[in-house]
Amino acid sequence: MISMIATIIRLPKEDYEYYKEYARSKGWSTAELFRKAATKMVKRGKVDKKISIWDLGTKWVIKNGPTDGSINHDRDIYEFEENKIKKQWGIK
Repeated sequence: MISMIATIIRLPKEDYEYYKEYARSKGWSTAELFRKAATKMVKRGKVDKKISIWDLGTKWVIKNGPTDGSINHDRDIYEFEENKIKKQWGIK
C-alpha cells in the first residue's frame, strides 16, 4: 500500500471547474490529474542543488560578532531586544 499525504491548494474557481471537467473527461479524479501533472513537471531525482544546509558555514561568514554565540545565544538575543525596547521608550 502506498502512503499518501493530503495537501491543500488554492485555485480560482474557474480554473478548478476546468480542471475538474478535464479530469472527468479522461476518467481521472482531480487528485489524480494534479499528481500526474506534478509528476510530469518535476522529475524525481533531478532536483537542482542551489544551496545545501551543510554549505552554510562556507557560504556566510559573520565578522565582528560574538565568538561564544552558540553558548550564550539567549543572553545575546535578550540583551539586544531589551536595548531595543529601552531605546524605543527613551529609557537609559
